Amino acid sequence: AVSDSAGVIGDTISVTSMGPGENWRLELAASGPAGAHVFGYERFEPSQRWVARAVAWDSLSDPREADELPASLLARTPVFDGTLDRLDWMWFRPQVAGIPPERWALRAESEVTLPPGAFALHTISDDAIRVWVDGRLVIDRWVAHESGVDEATIEGGTHRVRVDYLQVDGWVELRLGFARR
Repeated sequence: AVSDSAGVIGDTISVTSMGPGENWRLELAASGPAGAHVFGYERFEPSQRWVARAVAWDSLSDPREADELPASLLARTPVFDGTLDRLDWMWFRPQVAGIPPERWALRAESEVTLPPGAFALHTISDDAIRVWVDGRLVIDRWVAHESGVDEATIEGGTHRVRVDYLQVDGWVELRLGFARR
């Protein structure tokens, strides 16, 4: 039932991504006695290919105290070594074959081309993260933390992006995205 101030209708809108490289917006408009209301959702997802390598670590090789992921750690046999269309992992216990539930590190690198304009590079991470753009450190949260959002501004153009991530224990969250400013 729908009244002048509240209600539910039985419609569903589904949006299916056709893949990376899209810039899309879904906008809905409703009107009634109280006037028109517009609401929507927008997503920008540039085409990219991440080359990613994850390695397990133990208490003897704990990288949290280092300024960066040690080369000796990255030289270990990887528990994941491959390419990804996006960095978008979230789970309580790992659901990627080979990755242990805790004590693992990831390095991922990609080239991204953004159209002209200003963009926010944003991450959601749990536990530790560092992000470099064109060799410049733009996000530095290299301490174990609960899910948190970090953001840096970058301009359009082609950029080399590197992400170092540590999973200590518990919840796993690693997401990186871009949004127009």
